[in-house]
Amino acid sequence: MTSYLALLRGVNVGGHNKLPMAELTDRLNTAGFENIRSYIQSGNILFHAGSKDCPQLAMQISQLINQYFNLQITVVVISKSDWRNIMRAAPQNWGKATNQKHNLLILVPPYDRGLILASIEPLDMNVETITAGEGVLYQSMSLELIGLTTTSKLKTRQMTVRSYTTALKLLSLL
Repeated sequence: MTSYLALLRGVNVGGHNKLPMAELTDRLNTAGFENIRSYIQSGNILFHAGSKDCPQLAMQISQLINQYFNLQITVVVISKSDWRNIMRAAPQNWGKATNQKHNLLILVPPYDRGLILASIEPLDMNVETITAGEGVLYQSMSLELIGLTTTSKLKTRQMTVRSYTTALKLLSLL
């Protein structure tokens, strides 16, 4: 069995896409997933599965959510080893500066990273930085100037966002 992380986009945020995690966990168990746990209510599911096909697992979870909860939720599934590699590949300063907010923007396959990056350029390095990684973007934003970020240009369903602290916690839980 391989350990996986399922990231559900836009779940239980601002009263929208309400999805009871305990009930979802039960449904996933019935569907054959094992050792299922959720972390906070914003759509982080940890589990074990025999399949090694992350896109297939994501589709299976998305279809299950649609069937039982009548919600169209985008799901990204990442293996424990891939999540570990993502976190190890982070820029050295990502998550370190206390005067910045740090996020991990996880891209939803299929995506065009170049097109996504082009949609937010140019960046003001005094306001924010974005570094491209394997299937992710590492983002750091000035807390003082957060209202000036170009993040609002990222009006795409091609990503789901986790804070630096959540990303680290998920790594420790996998």
